[in-house]
Amino acid sequence: MITPILDLRHIFAGYGDLMVLFDINISVYPHQTLILFGRNGAGKTTLLKTIAGYIQPKQGEILWNGKNITKLKPFERSRLGIRYINQEKKIFDSLTVRDAFILAKYSYKITSDNIEEILSYFPRLRQLSNSKIKYLSGGERQMLNIALGMLGNPQLLLLDEPMEGLSPTVVNTLISTLKEIKENKKTTILIAEQSIHIVQELADKVALIASGKIIDIISREKLTKEVLTKFI
Repeated sequence: MITPILDLRHIFAGYGDLMVLFDINISVYPHQTLILFGRNGAGKTTLLKTIAGYIQPKQGEILWNGKNITKLKPFERSRLGIRYINQEKKIFDSLTVRDAFILAKYSYKITSDNIEEILSYFPRLRQLSNSKIKYLSGGERQMLNIALGMLGNPQLLLLDEPMEGLSPTVVNTLISTLKEIKENKKTTILIAEQSIHIVQELADKVALIASGKIIDIISREKLTKEVLTKFI
């Protein structure tokens, strides 16, 4: 029997007195791509931030490889191998691509890095390694955002709508890249998304979320466009 890498048990969470998540129960298994699918305001980002430690749940437990990490801070979870990549793409514009990797390495307190391996998945970033970030396109910035999150070989990538606002060409490139990362590095990926196309391309399982509640969890084999359409 395969043991979950991440277990969320009866999670209630929100902002101050505003409750957003209600009794969330999800198990994420190793080397799986699980997509949180729902419209804006469904609670997807709040759930990712709760897993990453930026929001403390009001109730419930978060287990990481069987260990209770509910009270751990974000940097402590990052060092365990949980890496949250938000959708803002905010990176110091004055740095070069190569400098951004070096800064991130020290930020994550990684003693050895895998920069060259990461760049093998992002050949465009290798070409731009000496370019300043302010000259990168939106798609190139998102590639860098994801690449920086891969430093130190995290076990779990949390991606918050990573392809929002990007051109179809860049979206297809990132889809292919994430497939390669999952296959070659055996990385577990949890994505908040509301694009049916991306779900159909990447998901092993889909957790349907609405009004802060998990409505259902569906395997890839049972996914249909008709089911997904109800949640956007």
